[in-house]
Amino acid sequence: MRLAENFLDVCASTAQQNKSQQEYRTVLETLPFEPDAEAVFRAGFAAADVSFWLDTSSREPGRGRFSYMGDGSGPHARLITYDAHAGIVRIESRDGVVERPGPVLERLEEQLHALTPTDHGEELPFDFDLGLVGYLGYEVKADCGASHANRADTPDAAFLLADRML
Repeated sequence: MRLAENFLDVCASTAQQNKSQQEYRTVLETLPFEPDAEAVFRAGFAAADVSFWLDTSSREPGRGRFSYMGDGSGPHARLITYDAHAGIVRIESRDGVVERPGPVLERLEEQLHALTPTDHGEELPFDFDLGLVGYLGYEVKADCGASHANRADTPDAAFLLADRML
């Protein structure tokens, strides 16, 4: 019975990934002014359960002058967490929760490919074109053959698959 459940999970996941690929396209909108990044983050994203703010403004002039911010409220967004001790990847989306076996890097790759843009429209003036934002904790080393030394209260890996940002 478990074999059939796993098969159905994979089929449903693949169908959802294909649906997402067909619906996703990058839209770029330039603002006619430069907003205060901290004020924008506080007003638009700070209260969200899952949010991010990446700032590259300290990099060399040119492509490093941007802040990227967003949250998990987009229609194709997914929160991906990993428990290395259990070897379980948990994927939360608007469609519900799916748990899949690790390793986490393989599941992250699958999720990232699910939202590969089909049309960029115009060339983006920055390096980040949506995707995964998050962290890999030390215990993910167990996926590479190391032993599980510690257990954290937080996930061993957590990523937001961001489908929109400001």
